[in-house]
Amino acid sequence: MPDTGIDTTGVKWVSRPIELLEDKVEICNTDGYTIRNRIGSESANGKVYDIQMKYSPTRLALKIFRDSGEECKYAKLLSERHPGKFPDVSDCKICPEVVLDEESTFYIDNMALYMKEYMVETLSGSKLQKKRLKISLDGTTERGDDLLEKAKTLGVSDETISYLRTRKCLPMDVMTSELLWGDLDTFIKENLYQDQLPRILSQVFGIMKILVNDNIVHDDLHLGNVLLRKEKIGKDVVFTPVVHDFGTTSDVIDQSDSIRDVSRFLYAFSMSPLGETYGRLLNVSKDAVKIIEDKGDNVTKDEILDVLSELETTFMNRSTEHFTKELCGE
Repeated sequence: MPDTGIDTTGVKWVSRPIELLEDKVEICNTDGYTIRNRIGSESANGKVYDIQMKYSPTRLALKIFRDSGEECKYAKLLSERHPGKFPDVSDCKICPEVVLDEESTFYIDNMALYMKEYMVETLSGSKLQKKRLKISLDGTTERGDDLLEKAKTLGVSDETISYLRTRKCLPMDVMTSELLWGDLDTFIKENLYQDQLPRILSQVFGIMKILVNDNIVHDDLHLGNVLLRKEKIGKDVVFTPVVHDFGTTSDVIDQSDSIRDVSRFLYAFSMSPLGETYGRLLNVSKDAVKIIEDKGDNVTKDEILDVLSELETTFMNRSTEHFTKELCGE
């Protein structure tokens, strides 16, 4: 059997294709685990599944996606460098054949990407011809058979088109990581343990400081990309945040890049059901961020870290009871 799968924690891919047929995933069993159900919000960029180890109670999160190599790189780097602040990643490899629901947006979009890549790679011609074909294909919005018909007019061979017309499986990146409770968006909407929220928000700003110090910009830091680890400490249930989903992550080019994570997260929280409750503090926070935003490329790392430290401390020192009194003018 080719080395195409995850060989840690007892997880093994089988030689047959992995079948992820949306609502039917519960019937998909492998030699090492069972896929239970899809978790998280609908996305065209990737799908996450809850998997149950076959011979143990261990459960993991399994993400299926197409990656340039960046998501796996940052996910593994950050989880190893800062344990507890990011999901613990077991492994990330390419599975050559994944069967998806052919009517899903996820399949249609990713099959179109695969077709375009395959057409360019297999074109018999010079580098310039390949480049021209890539530019032409990148500019098309067609999918499926319409894309193949378009490809004929661009000089793609009948042999290539015939192969792609019968191709059903897709090579996909597959990553396993620890299975966490859920995301911050769900936590807020379900109005759970709200006395913990100020501390959780404070810890998120602390994680942002880690990213700034590591010269990394997440670039998609909204409430759904902050997961929560649920632990029982004594008689208390405690939630702590971890940041995930590094599909748009990159190294910082200009120091001002780091500010995007802060401003986007504050905006996302202000638009949440609790945005109004935390309105006064959010306005103060946004004003502090705007000061460093206005500095543009002249902002320094220390200035960004100072603002994040201020936000981290301010939220940690607040409580739901304090906000209620503040809003009531007490």
